[in-house]
Amino acid sequence: MSTPQWEQFLELIQQREVVPQKLVRHLHKQLQSKQPPPSARAVAGWLVDHGYLTRFQAQELLKAVGAAPEESGEKPVQGKTGHAPQDQLPEVTAPSREGEERFE
Repeated sequence: MSTPQWEQFLELIQQREVVPQKLVRHLHKQLQSKQPPPSARAVAGWLVDHGYLTRFQAQELLKAVGAAPEESGEKPVQGKTGHAPQDQLPEVTAPSREGEERFE
């Protein structure tokens, strides 16, 4: 069985250390039980919306796992206002952000 794209995406951001490791573990724990499973784009959009990634970073990371919008004919990650319903993450919370860098 192959690894879901959202999980590949989280593994990549963990390897590249672009977001706090605590957040990656926290998200993985919450997302592994979600049905239906989220898309890698949904995870990227959530990280953009919450200031952990820029749109550019999200696009580049999605390309690296084969989930880039241009490969599927979809529009790029837009943040809060540009997601299609299937690109929304269901009720995911973030851990404390004390002392972390954010993009706003």
